[in-house]
Amino acid sequence: MEARLTDPDLDGQKVADIVGISVRYANALLAEQDSSLHRLILSRRLSRCRFALEDPNQVHRTIAEIAQGWGFSDMTHFGRCFKGAYGVSPREYQKAAAQSRQDGRP
Repeated sequence: MEARLTDPDLDGQKVADIVGISVRYANALLAEQDSSLHRLILSRRLSRCRFALEDPNQVHRTIAEIAQGWGFSDMTHFGRCFKGAYGVSPREYQKAAAQSRQDGRP
């Protein structure tokens, strides 16, 4: 799954097929951790986007480029999911990360 996070067509069925189990069984296993294949894919993509928004080597990339690069095709959906996960919009997060770098904070 990690190797295919950039694929916008990656979904629970594809992950289950790769692993050789049913979506239902995978979701039953993940339910023990209050998760699902869909939520796992989403959280990993959001995490990768958050890292990219913090990364000083990626400041030249737009938020849309970062989101699309990690498999999001709908920027409104991405923005809502990001804010839901991290409490701020991607733009606000990126600005705060830039300010932290400027202030010399890690």
